Amino acid sequence: MTLDIALQPKQQALYRLIEAEGLDVATTIGYGGALGGGKSGAVRRIQLARRFKYPRTNGVIVRRVFEELKRNHIDPLWLEYPELRRFYRVSDHELNLPNGSKLLFMYAETASEVQRKFTGIEFFDISVDQAEQFSEGELRHFKTRARWPGMRPGQCKTAFYFNPGGPGAEYLRRVLYLHQYRAAERASEFAFIQAYGWDNYEWFRGLGITEKDFYALSNDQRFELFISSTQYGRELNALPPALRAGHLMGSFESFAGQYFAGVWDEAKTILTIDEAERLIEPWWTRWTATDWGFAHHTAHLWFATGKIAPAAFESLFQTPADWPVDVVVVYRELIATETAEDDLARMMIERTPEAERPLVQHEFLSPDAFAKKGSANTVAEQFADVFARYRMPSPEPADNDRVGGWRLLYHGFKQSCALRGAERVTREMAESGPMLVISAACPTVIASAPLLIRDDRNLEDVLKTPTLADDVGDGLRYGYKSMLDPRTRAPKEIRAREIFASYQDPTARAIAMQRFEAAERARSSALRRPRGR
Repeated sequence: MTLDIALQPKQQALYRLIEAEGLDVATTIGYGGALGGGKSGAVRRIQLARRFKYPRTNGVIVRRVFEELKRNHIDPLWLEYPELRRFYRVSDHELNLPNGSKLLFMYAETASEVQRKFTGIEFFDISVDQAEQFSEGELRHFKTRARWPGMRPGQCKTAFYFNPGGPGAEYLRRVLYLHQYRAAERASEFAFIQAYGWDNYEWFRGLGITEKDFYALSNDQRFELFISSTQYGRELNALPPALRAGHLMGSFESFAGQYFAGVWDEAKTILTIDEAERLIEPWWTRWTATDWGFAHHTAHLWFATGKIAPAAFESLFQTPADWPVDVVVVYRELIATETAEDDLARMMIERTPEAERPLVQHEFLSPDAFAKKGSANTVAEQFADVFARYRMPSPEPADNDRVGGWRLLYHGFKQSCALRGAERVTREMAESGPMLVISAACPTVIASAPLLIRDDRNLEDVLKTPTLADDVGDGLRYGYKSMLDPRTRAPKEIRAREIFASYQDPTARAIAMQRFEAAERARSSALRRPRGR
């Protein structure tokens, strides 16, 4: 039996990578990026080509949900190759070919299902479609199942087909797009082909251009044709900028479902290390926050907040301002895993310069660290014992209002984009809330923020995932939300100094200080006043 299996140019390049053999060829291959790039067709056709080429071998196509697996792979297979339907065993979701090869269609809705269904089983080829819907741990587990007796080195392959975003985005982006490897990972193990909608001739059928002539066009010509002459291309091109970047351009920095879409702009939310050092004044309020973990990562972050005088704002950001601007700066990070609590606390102390330690007013620690963890003392108590030796503040339970915390972070990034992108910062703009900026000394925070995605079941919340980005995001949320709580106001003398330093004009400064003192007296009086019945 023979089939006519046609592959488009990008799919042919993918097939060559999958066919490559040897000790140093890529065995984990990524394909995708933008929508409409022909991922599903590539999955089916390459699996079929391999099953016919290598008799008595098994391949599998995996999706998270069976309905999607059926709609995107099983049903289209019968339309494209109706002669194969008689070899399909419905009860097992298996295609049993005459040469003894099998193509299985499998799904796993949970991490436990991945472990149960993909343990004690092996495949010549594994194709995970919409791989971004699986976590790093699940994707790694799939890779361990790509093995087959008697095969030559490099023949067995795992292919991840994906769009930007999702629980697996951090891992897929790191190893396939950024080429950043850890531990035993090797660069030669991975390969990636980015596909776009204008790579896929299927969108252009009926436009009066043959497939041969279409692929003779340059990349730029096909792009222009896609966004001007195809309905799908025009729809993608008309999306809001944050969605357009992911759906049309396949960007791994901006994509559908991204929580901070539209407000995460690295040109405006990130400071160079030198800019952060020049910005933070000695009298500014400082604090730390920690999302504790042992098997998971611990993310410990340093924060500072204060007011930027108009002249200083213009000098630093080249934007004139009519009013002092509040800002929160995340200026240092510590990321650790599988570290004993006392060692972890000492690392936090060591990363804090001695002259800076007395300035740290709070340490906000994830609430779970205040529970017993199999020893006489809680994590919080063990931290407190070490901190006390260096006159650092004892841990306080962090504010764990998830939705409120994420919304505050969103507004902080939005303020940074608005103020740093303005022609002039007015008083109304400045008083809309603090800017939130990240120092380049915090690369993990910078890498994590754009990977946080919305929870489909609660769009105001961030999806909880077992990733480094999630741990770092929680640390950022703890520090920002907990400190902005009015109960954690900086001491009066610190706030007075900030007001004083924010004004250059003596008259304006005197008026501002009078207002500050009046507000403090009113607040103090309200706190002392007995409550009525």
